[in-house]
Amino acid sequence: MEIQKELFLRHVELSEQLGKPMIIHCVKAIEEIVAIHKQQHPSQRWIMHGYRKNATLANQILRQGIELSFGRYFDAEAMKMAYEANVLWLETDESGERIEDVYQMASEALSVSVEELKLNIYQRAVQLSSSFRGE
Repeated sequence: MEIQKELFLRHVELSEQLGKPMIIHCVKAIEEIVAIHKQQHPSQRWIMHGYRKNATLANQILRQGIELSFGRYFDAEAMKMAYEANVLWLETDESGERIEDVYQMASEALSVSVEELKLNIYQRAVQLSSSFRGE
């Protein structure tokens, strides 16, 4: 765990130096990630990829300023919290699922149209990608 933490901190440094967001795959160290975010106060965005945990933990993550990305399997309440905070991302990862299907499931869970959901995520994706180019 100490080696992983050391390497993760190096990734944080690189993210800050290069002005790039961090996409984080974390299975059993969410509390540690939240603590590091709190200690480091990064200027770059952190996105927790493949989030499947509950809303209580999502609330802790979101309060810290970390964004959440969901795939086929998700906790609807956690997804709603991320959507309301305007930090929701959707993904397929390696599930073989079509992204259209993930959008459909998410729109039903959020009680919003697929079009509204697409627009919401698209606008943030444009904003995120423009930060890569320093625009």
